[in-house]
Amino acid sequence: MTEHNGFEARSRWSQAVLCPRQAAYGLRGQPLDEEPDEITKGYFLRGKQIGSYMGERFISRYGLHDIVLEHPFAWPAGIGHGDVLVRSEKLAVEVKSKADPRPLDSHILQLAGQVHWTPEAERGALIVVDPSNLSERTIPMPVVPDSLVERIEGIAGEVAAAADPAASLPARVCARPSQARGHMCPFAETCFADWDAPDPIDLQGEVASLANRLVELDATIKRSKDDQKDWESERDQLRAQLRLTLEPEREYSLDGQQLIRITPIAGRVSYDVPLAIEMGVLDPAEVDPFRKVGKGYERWTVKAVGEPDEPVQALPSLESFGEEAPW
Repeated sequence: MTEHNGFEARSRWSQAVLCPRQAAYGLRGQPLDEEPDEITKGYFLRGKQIGSYMGERFISRYGLHDIVLEHPFAWPAGIGHGDVLVRSEKLAVEVKSKADPRPLDSHILQLAGQVHWTPEAERGALIVVDPSNLSERTIPMPVVPDSLVERIEGIAGEVAAAADPAASLPARVCARPSQARGHMCPFAETCFADWDAPDPIDLQGEVASLANRLVELDATIKRSKDDQKDWESERDQLRAQLRLTLEPEREYSLDGQQLIRITPIAGRVSYDVPLAIEMGVLDPAEVDPFRKVGKGYERWTVKAVGEPDEPVQALPSLESFGEEAPW
């Protein structure tokens, strides 16, 4: 299906936020390398069912006349479809089925694009629904910040530019074909057709000895149920030594039997919101929609009558400090 802008509707915004290259393949009409397996089909079906469930709830609240389900919006490389548009509220809603209530970066980008390219929408809401019990978390987006506008326009521009078969495709998001499944990508074979997995680098000499000891420690730690602090300490020291020689994302071989690869994981950024509220930087009412309440639990204490809650350590005698006590 070709829309008014000449692009194929097969290029989906939901794909583009995961991987611009994947969306570019859809834009060019690239045949799928493989059909979704039954598990993936189940994920898609579950998402549609929960999207329909939330759509019915919005209709019950606002009335059918005020709600547009699967509302279309034109973006630079195709026609996207949002889950719910509430006309009276000028609100675009994206629904996600996910046990963990924390949204992914792609979810935020997907909603930002819907608000940005939907003329009737001025703000958005991301609703994350736990499929096991239908509990939900609503995350408002009162406005699309400039930083997100820059990112979504950059993604859309990459995909649109790839409409010309002679143009370069956007860069790969995956480092190897096995990562494509995590992006729900059906184009792994095509995407990596010109890619050869680099041969593992054989480790020699002292580095090989350190690596062999690391392999032994990892196996011991996995098998043992005893106190592992000493082993873990030695393992960490070995990793620190090997890190001076081994490069991240490269594979190293030990006698063709063991592979070692270092995969960097970015540190998670967090903010001390309670402190910001206490210092008057944030208004509690403004951040309340982002509040999460953890599940409570019980702590049981079983002890003999008269036994103190915690062992009380005796104070050291003055003789322990010689002639001068430290107070």
